[in-house]
Amino acid sequence: MPGARGRRASGATSRARSSRGCSTKWGPLFELLAATGLRISEAVGLRWGDLVLDGATPHLRVRRAIVKGAIVAPKSRHGARLIPLSSALAAMLRAHRPRAAAEDAYVFPGRDGAASDQGSLRRRVLVAAAERAGLTGVGFHTLRHTCASLLIESGLSPLRLQRWMGHHSPAFTLDTYGHLIDGDLGPALDLRKELSSAERKSTPRNVRGK
Repeated sequence: MPGARGRRASGATSRARSSRGCSTKWGPLFELLAATGLRISEAVGLRWGDLVLDGATPHLRVRRAIVKGAIVAPKSRHGARLIPLSSALAAMLRAHRPRAAAEDAYVFPGRDGAASDQGSLRRRVLVAAAERAGLTGVGFHTLRHTCASLLIESGLSPLRLQRWMGHHSPAFTLDTYGHLIDGDLGPALDLRKELSSAERKSTPRNVRGK
């Protein structure tokens, strides 16, 4: 039978399938949500100038959110953050960008270039995609939760997870996602091995060879 980690990863992967069931137009948005854990308010507030899609380290910067149609600052000082992008997602976003799009244009615009309406996206696109994937109870926050689950599974520390998700404190992150962290303490600490390894690392190379 699969362990707790395997079940979490399997569930997260199943939920992420809804992002791939979206139309070609909105597929990049939902894949971005599942891969970065952005809040939907942050994602629809992205402008092309917030994305760096070329080079060795593609990434995006969260600078604003759209809440009830208004542009607002991120939820906390940690909400303004930089999130890395995979090369595959960066390529998808490059292909998604219209040739004439200005740097201050929204990445996922609604009508007339304005910010997309989150309620409309949920009703028209997300719910339909989830149904095609055979999933129920999927919302935008489900994709954020999926991202956090997969990051925990990959071994990301609680502090880095807090910074990635833009939470105001590590304590809040643990309260929210602590149940996903494996309770197993892992193998015993081999103190002699660790001290020996640390000593080798601290010894200059020219000294080692003498």
